[in-house]
Amino acid sequence: MAETSIWIEFIEQYPDLDFWVANNRTIGVAELRRLAVSATWQTRHRVAGKRRTRSGQVPCPPDLLEKLAHDPCDAVVHTVANNPGTPLATLQFLSRHRWDEVQTAAIRQLELFDQWVAALAGEVGSGQSFASGHLDEAGASLWSTESAVQEAITALDAATRVVADIGAQLVVGLALPLEMPLTIDVQAPDLRKLELIDEPPSIYVLSAGHFLLPSDREEYRCPIEHQPWGSGYHVEYVCGRSLKERELGWEFSRTIWVRKVDGAAAR
Repeated sequence: MAETSIWIEFIEQYPDLDFWVANNRTIGVAELRRLAVSATWQTRHRVAGKRRTRSGQVPCPPDLLEKLAHDPCDAVVHTVANNPGTPLATLQFLSRHRWDEVQTAAIRQLELFDQWVAALAGEVGSGQSFASGHLDEAGASLWSTESAVQEAITALDAATRVVADIGAQLVVGLALPLEMPLTIDVQAPDLRKLELIDEPPSIYVLSAGHFLLPSDREEYRCPIEHQPWGSGYHVEYVCGRSLKERELGWEFSRTIWVRKVDGAAAR
């Protein structure tokens, strides 16, 4: 496997051959970013199609997929619409694309997310007090500090709409996991500088009665009034652990909980 600097040096010296570099499954994010601005649409098309594989291929980062969604070549945009790592907000944008093939591909991926949320709601409807899933289960293939939080908020908006369309009297919440301390931490973080752990954010669907159930958790909980995502969200900081976790000497979980309070989000 060639070093990153060697690949980039090769691209810069032989730009007409960058398509062959794009076909290499061992290249990393730095090379993908360089190839995404290639003058050759076939090269940009190959970058847009990069997704995570069992062989360890590095997928196209979400922010790069967002940029390629505005590519002047419709074939590149169509590939973005088909990439399972494309952010929801980008898919929503592409669902209104001028080319119906792009629209169809984007809508198909959005519907897969809707089905995932509906399945969670179905679990609660069958008697559970709540159901949850990590957002990577819904198709996100790469999380980064820069994109994860906003993508998660977009997912919360979409999930809230799905549950509202179903008509179920359920609550939809978003859990943003933070570093876990050994002692309870009563200092709420700055939401503009959230540092998430490797675990992806999760969508929770809860019954209204869930909040009336007894709890053995020791926890600190406080609302956060000022947040960067606009009006219509209720945000809480929670740090705690269950009785069993305390007996085992486990760390406290720290989580930012978010839910919409102004009705369902429109696609």
